[in-house]
Amino acid sequence: MSQYYQIEPGYDGEYYPTDPETPPAPIPDPTPTPAAPSPQPEIIAPGIPARALPVPIPRAAATRLPVPVLQPRPRYSGQDYAGAAQALLPTGRVWPAGDSVQASVFRAFAETFVRSDGVAGALLDTALPGSVTPMLPEWEATLGLPDRCAGEHPDLQQRLDQVRGRFFGAGGQSRQRFIDFAAALGFTITITNYAPFRAGLSTVGNPIASDAWTFVWGVTIVETTGALSPAVLQCEFEAVKPAETTLIFLD
Repeated sequence: MSQYYQIEPGYDGEYYPTDPETPPAPIPDPTPTPAAPSPQPEIIAPGIPARALPVPIPRAAATRLPVPVLQPRPRYSGQDYAGAAQALLPTGRVWPAGDSVQASVFRAFAETFVRSDGVAGALLDTALPGSVTPMLPEWEATLGLPDRCAGEHPDLQQRLDQVRGRFFGAGGQSRQRFIDFAAALGFTITITNYAPFRAGLSTVGNPIASDAWTFVWGVTIVETTGALSPAVLQCEFEAVKPAETTLIFLD
């Protein structure tokens, strides 16, 4: 048997190629594929809130929020630019220096330089993230904003506070890092750590907690100085906290 055709002897004893044999089609398996079980929330331990299912947060969500409009303050006036242009003209009878048509053209062109000067100065003043700048949508896209933390329709100040918090509060897993992150978002907080009850180490009045409380930490909001709500702080912390820990907010 060849790979493509078979050889059989003819009536005269010679061998001739015949049509290839087509193997039968495989019989499909009638057993249905079981459906994947739906994810269920994880129960950590009695007395500890169940960990919610993860909610995906876009890294670079397309923003459709309005762009803030700057009110630039130019350093030079239109008369300054028009006077500079006239000073560069040659001297002579064909180059009038007074109120001529050419001077009016220079004054019209000078307004373009006034606007460019104002925008350039404003760009230097608002280069940092979290300031009122036309680059706010670009900063938001770079930092994965807007997202579900600030809601569907955050106002301008909430957008600025969230950009400032994301940019200046990123990096690290220390206690001070989270305190600084909250401060960048406009919150003054304290952090409480927990530990299981240990015979010989714990004293009367200590909470009787299991080993699971080793990975629980609480946040208390002492003061709010920005425009964001505590729900935004909780959402931001849930996104950056260590994965094996449980975060609770205390009154």
